[in-house]
Amino acid sequence: MRSTDPCSAPPVQVPLLPMHRESAIALWRQRLRWLSAPGISGRAMERLEYRLRLHLHVLSRVPDAAEEAPAQGEAAFVRLAAALLATDRERRARAAGQALTWLAEAPRRDAARWALALCPGGEVMDAMRGGYARQPGLRALLVEIWRIQGAAIPRELLDPAEPHAGGPELQAALLRYQADRPETGIGAFRPWYHGSGRAPGGSPSATAAIVEALRGGLLRRDPEAPVALRRAIEAAAEAEARSPLLRLAALSGDAAFHPVLQAHARAEPATGFPLLALWGRREAVADLLPGLESPRDNPHAARAWARLTGHELPRRPRIRLAEGGEGRGTAGGAIADPEAAVNWWQAHRGRWPAKERRAGGRRLDVPAVRARLEAEAGLDSADALDLVGVITGRPVGVAAGTWHRLRRRALAAAAVAMAAGEQAARA
Repeated sequence: MRSTDPCSAPPVQVPLLPMHRESAIALWRQRLRWLSAPGISGRAMERLEYRLRLHLHVLSRVPDAAEEAPAQGEAAFVRLAAALLATDRERRARAAGQALTWLAEAPRRDAARWALALCPGGEVMDAMRGGYARQPGLRALLVEIWRIQGAAIPRELLDPAEPHAGGPELQAALLRYQADRPETGIGAFRPWYHGSGRAPGGSPSATAAIVEALRGGLLRRDPEAPVALRRAIEAAAEAEARSPLLRLAALSGDAAFHPVLQAHARAEPATGFPLLALWGRREAVADLLPGLESPRDNPHAARAWARLTGHELPRRPRIRLAEGGEGRGTAGGAIADPEAAVNWWQAHRGRWPAKERRAGGRRLDVPAVRARLEAEAGLDSADALDLVGVITGRPVGVAAGTWHRLRRRALAAAAVAMAAGEQAARA
C-alpha cells in the first residue's frame, strides 16, 4: 500500500540542481558588486535580477537539505531567499525565523537582511514584528529592512518618543525610513535641525541622525533645511562627519554651497568631483577643467564631466617623463582629453542658463531624472532617487537596493501622483 504520510514522500527531483544553486550564488554576488559600482545599466541589472529570480524559483520548489547551514554569505542568501519563496507555509515560517537568528550573527547578517528585504511575505512580516518587539538590538536593522521593502512599520510598534529616546543607530534608521515615506511631514525632522533632537557631537555616529533629518527636510523642500545644513557643515570638524553633509549640499543644488563643494573637490578629487556633478550648476564645469589637466585626477574629473554635461570626452595618450631624460616622453596610458573639454565648453557655455541645474547635459527636471533612473542602476541610483524629492518636494518612497522592476513601478506611480498634484494646483 502506498504511504499517505507526506513526510515519507520522495524529494522533488530537479534536473541540474547544483547548476541552479551555483548560478543563483554567482548572480547574487554580481548584483552585490553592481549595487556599489558606477555606470551600471538599468536594463542589464533588470536582466540579471530576472535570471536570479528564475533560479530562486526553481530552488524554492526543492525541500531544504539536511546539511549544515552554509557559512558563506552568498550561499546563505540563496538558501534563505529560496525558502522564503517556497509554496510551503511552514517552510517559509522556518526560514523567516532563521533569518532573524542570522541577523544577530555578523557572518550571515547581510544575507539575512537582503533575504528579508527582497522576499517579503506574511511570514516575514510576522517574524519581523515579533523580532522588533522582543529583540531591541535588532530594531535598527529591521527598520532598514522595512525601508528597502517600501513597507510601513506596523503602527503598534512605533513609540512616538523612540527617535529621540533610542540610541544613535536606531535614531538614524528611523529618520532615514521616515525620510523615504511620502506621508511623513516636515514636523518629524525640524526638531533635529534646531537642536531639540540629540546633539550632533561632531562624530559620524552622533551626526547620522542629523544627516537623515536634514535629508528628510530637503526631500520636502523645507526652506529651513539648507540653513540648518550650512550650520551642520560648519560644526562638523571631522572629514568623515562632513562627507554625508556635503552630499546633501550637492543634492540641494543651492548656489550658496559652491565654495564648500569647490574646496572639497580641490582637497579630495575622488569624492569632490562627483559631488560637483551632482550639484549640477554651470560653475562646476570650470572646477572640473583643472582636474582634467592633472593625470592623477583626470579619471575622477572625466567621469564627473560626463555625469554633468552628458559629453564623453575623447581619449588621448598620456605622456610621462622618461627616466633620466628631460624633454623625452613615453606613452603612459590614455586619459580624457582636457583640450577637448575646453573646446566643448567654449562652444556650449552660452546655451547654459545661469540658474539652470543639469544632469547628463539635460535640464534637471522630473522627466530627466526618471529617464536616468530607468536607464541606470548601481551606485548613482540613490542620488537620482533623492533628486526626485528635491525637485518635486515629495520622496519617491522606494530604496535604491530594491528590485529594479519595483523601482520602475514606484517611479511611475510617483509621476502620476505628481501630475495629479500639479493639475490640482492649477485648478
